[in-house]
Amino acid sequence: MKTNIDATRAVFSAFLLVGACSRAATNDERGARRNIALEATTSSNSEFGGKQIYLAKNVNDGNRANKGHGPKFPSWGPDKVENPWLRLEWEQDVEIDHLRVFIRCDFAPYARQDHDSWWKSGNIELSTGETVPFTLEKTADGQVVELYGKTARWIKFTDLVAHEDKWCAFCEVEVIGQPAGPDAGGN
Repeated sequence: MKTNIDATRAVFSAFLLVGACSRAATNDERGARRNIALEATTSSNSEFGGKQIYLAKNVNDGNRANKGHGPKFPSWGPDKVENPWLRLEWEQDVEIDHLRVFIRCDFAPYARQDHDSWWKSGNIELSTGETVPFTLEKTADGQVVELYGKTARWIKFTDLVAHEDKWCAFCEVEVIGQPAGPDAGGN
């Protein structure tokens, strides 16, 4: 009888422990605005040398480190190609409030010499066919691009214009938003 009681206590304790550590997300939490880039799949028409530290998937890995280059500063950096693009895509439509873009800053005042430049402007194409122009500054801070609740299945950085003819890269792209409701009109 004692063994049966001990087994019941162990199961009940395990149940309490699991119940205390995990639960289903509430409707409010599922709809909370957050960095949905972490849930996106990335692609690009170019990744520098096919090297792991320059792949498109680096822009949504949660690592904002951007004051240098090399293994500690993974980024998406294309080969020197005409019209490079970077795309983030979700399994369903999402409602996007804004983007926060972290450029790679391997230049003064963050580095001893100017190894990099940065993209000073470009466009964000949405799966709906809409295009949103943006500009960026020479800063290590995250730079906000407003999308004001636009709904899309994917976004694509295109028409990137470098400040100087040097290497440019994005270290992190955060997409602040939430899954779109059932009446959303994105493609």
